[in-house]
This record gives sequence, C-alpha cells and structure tokens, in this order.
Amino acid sequence: MLKKHPLISAMIAIVVIFFAIYFFIFGLATILDDDIGDSKELNNSYFYVKDDKVYAMVPSGGKFELIGVRASKFRYIDTGKYDNRNVGASDEAVYCGNLVMSGLDPNGVRALGNGYFGDGKITYFCDSVSETNLEISALKEFWDIVSHKMFNTPKAQTHIYKFRQVDSANLAAILGFGYASDGVKVYHEGKELEGANASKMRYIEQASGRKSIHFTTDGENVYYDSTKLGIKFNPQMRDIGEIWRIHYLYEPNSGMVYANDHEFDLKFAPYEPLFNLKDEHSYHALFRGKGGIYHWERKWQWYNSIDEGEFVRDGDDPFKGEITPLYGDVVISDGKTYFLKTYEIWHNTKNDHSLSSRHTCIVKLDTKEQWRKIGLVRNDGYGAVYANGDKTYYFDNVGYGWRFNSSVYDINDLGVVEILTRPYGPNVKNLKLDEIVKMVDQGAMTPAEGEVVIDAISDFDDYSQKYAYWIFLAIAFVASVVGAIFKNKKQNSELKKRVDDYRL
Repeated sequence: MLKKHPLISAMIAIVVIFFAIYFFIFGLATILDDDIGDSKELNNSYFYVKDDKVYAMVPSGGKFELIGVRASKFRYIDTGKYDNRNVGASDEAVYCGNLVMSGLDPNGVRALGNGYFGDGKITYFCDSVSETNLEISALKEFWDIVSHKMFNTPKAQTHIYKFRQVDSANLAAILGFGYASDGVKVYHEGKELEGANASKMRYIEQASGRKSIHFTTDGENVYYDSTKLGIKFNPQMRDIGEIWRIHYLYEPNSGMVYANDHEFDLKFAPYEPLFNLKDEHSYHALFRGKGGIYHWERKWQWYNSIDEGEFVRDGDDPFKGEITPLYGDVVISDGKTYFLKTYEIWHNTKNDHSLSSRHTCIVKLDTKEQWRKIGLVRNDGYGAVYANGDKTYYFDNVGYGWRFNSSVYDINDLGVVEILTRPYGPNVKNLKLDEIVKMVDQGAMTPAEGEVVIDAISDFDDYSQKYAYWIFLAIAFVASVVGAIFKNKKQNSELKKRVDDYRL
C-alpha cells in the first residue's frame, strides 16, 4: 500500500525522524544529566567534594565519583607545582584521577616529581592530562551511559588519566615532565627507555635553538618520547617543527626524517624540508625526496590514535636544482618562484555541514625578472612587500588563522603599499591586522594565481561513521524512550510515597 502512496511514505518517514531526533535529544538530556550541583573544589585540585563524597574531574569526561571514599578521609597530594593536581589519597588507596594506583601505601606515598609517585616500595607514573579512553568500545560506552542512569552503575569512562607502575622504587625526576631515573635506567611516562645512559640524557635542540619537548638523546641513542628511534645521534640533528601535533626530527647528513616515531621510507632518502615547518599556509609538512614530494599523513577519524598514519607521495618533484628561500613561504628554484596556499572543501547540504578535505598546494608563480624588496610590513611582524617586473606583491607571514590562505597576494591598488610598509613605532598610526584583512575583502589585494604543481590532501570523509550515526540514532531512540519511562515511573513512585506519608 505504501509503495502506491509515496507521499504517505515520505510523511511517515519525516514523522519518524522527527520523533527520533526529539527523543534522542530528550534521552541525552535525561541520561547525561550528571550534575553534582554545588560541589566544592578541594585545595585548587581536580577533586571536588559534596555530602562527604569525592569526585575527580577528568577533562572531556566529566566528574567521576570515587566509590566508597569519604571526603573527610581524603587528601589531595600537593606536588608544589601546577602539574598533577589530579592525584589524591584516601585512607585505603591512592588515586590517579578516579582510578586506583593499586598497591601504593596511602600513608607513605609522596610526590617524586615529573608525574611520579612512590611509597618507597612501589612507584607509579600518573599523567596530568586526560586522553580518550581507546580501550572502551562504542557499545560498552553506550551501555555504561544508560546503566549508570538507570541502575546507578559506574559512569562511562570515556576519558582517563593514563598511569603506569614502574619497576624501580628509587626514582628521581630528570629533564622535564614524564622523565625520571634511578641512576641507571631512564623512564618516560613510566616506560623504560631502551639502552639509555641516564648520566648523559638531554633534549635535542629545535631549529629555533630551544629544547625539544619530545626528542631526547644520550649522545648515542635517539628517542621520541618513550620510543627508541632507528638512528644514531648527530650534533646537527634538529627538531624542525610541528604541524597538527606531528613533530618532525631531521638529520641533515643522511637526509632522514622522523614524524613522531615514524621513519620516512629509506628508498626515497635523502629528504629536504620545504618552506618553513610552520602551519601559517600549510596543513602538511612537505619534504622533497628522490623522485617526488612526500609527507606523513595521520589518520583523522575520532577512533584513531594520533600515532596511526601513513607515508604519502604527493606527486613528482617540480623543482630543478637547489631551492633558495626568498621570504616566508616563498622559494626560488631554477629561476622559478613557488609559494604555498591552503584551502578546504566542505559538505554543505541541509543534512551535512562537515569538513571533507584539507589541501596544501605548491603553486608556481609566473615571474620572469629578479625580485625587488620594497619593504617590511610592521617591521617584519606581518609580512613584506616585493616587486617583480611591473607587478607588486604582498608576502604574508600571518596565515590562515586570519583568513590569509595564500602566502602571496597581488597588490591591485598601489596606494596600499605605503600603508603596508609604513614604519612601525611610537607616535605613528601603526598598521593593524584587520586593516590588511579589509584590503583583501575590498579587492585592493587578491590571492596570487599560478600553476598548482603539488596538491597534498587530507581526507576527512568517513562513511563508516555516517552509517554508525544512524545506527546510534536508532539505539538512542529506544534508550531515550526506556529512560523516559523509567524516569516517569520513578517520579510516580516518589509522588505516591509522599502521598502515603502525608496520609499517615
């Protein structure tokens, strides 16, 4: 019958979807309502107390009750620093957030520094930053949410503070957070660094001259956090930057690159970093290797760890000979000028507004003469103005955070050149960023055009997640109805109890 009446079928589908969304929202409001009201923070820590109960704040996860712990018997372990405000002890156990570090003596435990806690016999590392609990499945997470509200079971542990027991009881803090040593062995976040010489451990330098916070060495071995890399230390080795939480180590003599602890493919070495390894005009860290341009692509889906990814070839090498930096994200090779630009593709439909892909392009600019520097913009803080032939350009140094998706702009109105290159200092009307944005919006400057020779792509489409959404919606609909019925029965029971008590 419905096949003969498509309009009726469509109306029924719309009604079903409407009620599904309604009950989904209602169900979430009912199920996820876990506010503990006017709880009080305990001594500037991540612990809260109310009605002699203790709750641990786990960012992105919420507040979790420490089951069976009385606030009057609980203390926050002060490390004397901002880190590790998430460690406390009752009269029976020591907690990293809301989870027990089993075996630690609550009466003898003390902070050792850099995230380590010990009682003289047992030592643990407890992280100070929460992270997604990848060990909990989507089905278990959903059931935990429902059963917590209906049956007062423990709350779904979607985020955790990771912690780990260490096989040494006499640790002392070294380097920075996460690092410790017993004089022989070296540990990072509770994991032993394979073959590390404790007396010679130090951070590798960044390209800027500062110390790396992820790459270390003992003068021979090289480590990314807790992982030993397959390369020996060289004094010229540098942490050359970070894009989207991927950190890059570069060894110029061999031309080898590591993205976090992932080694670039040896058969395309030596590699050469292109442009500045910043993210002003780039979503990808691009490297020139044998026969092409390459980058490390992390997996972007929510259920993937940041450590998952793949080595990607973006295309043939467009450069001939050496690459010479000109300014910012503009370089010259074989007399040709190349620059970076970025763009995004979005799904924009009634039912879907989501990011589809991100692109980093190397663009070849059509220039035939030598570049002439006109002047710096706000004393090099925002960019520079250059000329080539009869054309004048703004070289941007700010980036896509201010909607400057291209590193090069054609200056169409030469009247703005004086404004852009006006000296910066006291008693001068100094240029502001929104004035440059206005120049672009009004057409005084436009993104430079050229031949796209490389297009590096990050794909964010996840069709399995879209299917999972509709499955989750259906389950949520059923759960929300059950939750509503349960809540209604509970309210009726409480009302009946109050009426019976009143009659008595």
